[in-house]
Amino acid sequence: MTMKKLIEVYNGINKTYYCRCDLNAFGLSFKKTGKYSGKWVGKADEDKANAIKEYCIKNKLRVNITDLAYTRAHNYREVYFENNKGIFGDGRYYHCVYCGKILKKDKVTVDHFFPINKVKNSSYSSINIRLLKKFGIEDINDKRNLVCACKSCNSSKGSKGGIWLVRGYLGRFFILWVLFYTLLLYFIGYYLIYAFNCFIK
Repeated sequence: MTMKKLIEVYNGINKTYYCRCDLNAFGLSFKKTGKYSGKWVGKADEDKANAIKEYCIKNKLRVNITDLAYTRAHNYREVYFENNKGIFGDGRYYHCVYCGKILKKDKVTVDHFFPINKVKNSSYSSINIRLLKKFGIEDINDKRNLVCACKSCNSSKGSKGGIWLVRGYLGRFFILWVLFYTLLLYFIGYYLIYAFNCFIK
């Protein structure tokens, strides 16, 4: 069974406007992305996707073709909560894997730990997809790739990798955040006492 592809066609050297009849014949539909911008989108099997790609190259249009397994699902938030019951196991409180902040369920932002753009629009997409598969993840919306984040961390992380992936991987374990903040408070207290003793001497 061939995997379905997501097709996105954009203006290139030429405009999609002048190819709209052909793009429509391929089963693509126009979607506005801004006041004066848009793209043609649709789903297709591999053979049709290749035909669209050849057409776009010939007509100097930009095209992005992605396996549907590596695009954002509409129900990924529900998938996360079905498989994660929070800090106390009752589904009420969760923690941000990137900073340790405790969040009520309605304040949780469900984040794709390994960013979608890393496998969708990156120049290293094929490498990143192979990396995901090494961890047994065949779908970007796999429950193992969904994590809890606060709004601030989710916004700051965006599609970044690197240290964010390290923080997110270790930060899944709430006990590590408890230890981190306990040690942080201990050292802050220690240096405050030390500074106070130096001041009163």
